[in-house]
Amino acid sequence: MRKIIATAWISLDGRIAGPNGEIQDWVRPNPDMRDYTLKLIGGIDVLLLGRVTYNDFASYWPHVPDDADEFDHAFAAWANPIRKIVVSGSGAYTPWQNTEHHPGLDRQRIEALRAEEGQDVLLYGSASVVSGLANLGLLDECHLIVHPVVLGAGKPLFHGIDARLDWQPVSATTWETGVTLLKYRR
Repeated sequence: MRKIIATAWISLDGRIAGPNGEIQDWVRPNPDMRDYTLKLIGGIDVLLLGRVTYNDFASYWPHVPDDADEFDHAFAAWANPIRKIVVSGSGAYTPWQNTEHHPGLDRQRIEALRAEEGQDVLLYGSASVVSGLANLGLLDECHLIVHPVVLGAGKPLFHGIDARLDWQPVSATTWETGVTLLKYRR
């Protein structure tokens, strides 16, 4: 059975974006994050995204410029042809090859996805989808890339959780920049 793995850049106070939706001004990119990502996507054959993250990805990855760095080219080579699922209640999303639209999180549809043959499913950011899958008991792993900053306000990763969720720690790795990768399993 496939696993659904959520990965997110997160602040110490649990935010994935600041009060105005900002991300880039507090995230500390580093070679370790890139290495982690490239290793992770090697075991993934479905990308699951909420509408906002999907639209961000769809506006960049199909159009990676020739002068982009090696990581961007490698990620684009993986992301563009892969099967993508966008969860969007509004149905408003940017066209991108190999994309399926799900109007919401349907337990049967997600369980069928998990039961398919293949590699794991990766969920980037997308707080509403992360929380929805967690509430359904269908989120198998969380990889939190914790940046040593407190934002004080902004978009939390987990919101609207119906009940306590207990996770088992898998590993913790701190990189030179002070960013820590925390992996948890349900």
